Amino acid sequence: RKLFDRHLFALCVASRGLNMEHEFLNKYRNAKWENVSGWELSTRFDALTFRGCAPVGLGELYDPKKYPHLETIFTGFGWTNGFGIGYIIADERLNFSVASSKRQNLDSQHFCEILAESLLEISALFD
Repeated sequence: RKLFDRHLFALCVASRGLNMEHEFLNKYRNAKWENVSGWELSTRFDALTFRGCAPVGLGELYDPKKYPHLETIFTGFGWTNGFGIGYIIADERLNFSVASSKRQNLDSQHFCEILAESLLEISALFD
């Protein structure tokens, strides 16, 4: 079965329309991308929402005892290997949930750190 990530697909279409080349997107365009990259990334999730749950690594900001009204996403991971990202945009919040396969030797903590750094860089563009 062949799957594709709709966000990466949109980036590929946009980059092609703007005549912009990017090494990562060129790998994604490759029909055998999943075999070349060594891991897969998906934003396709069946999301479950729980109230009063704290995401790992966010400390007091989402402490379920202090803020029981906040919602956190947990996701059903659909890939057999690689990483999955679930997200929700609500008001001025952007919450992420990351899942990874137990079958692979993946560093989920490092992936989350890189994701957080990337989001901070994107946020700085709007300051």
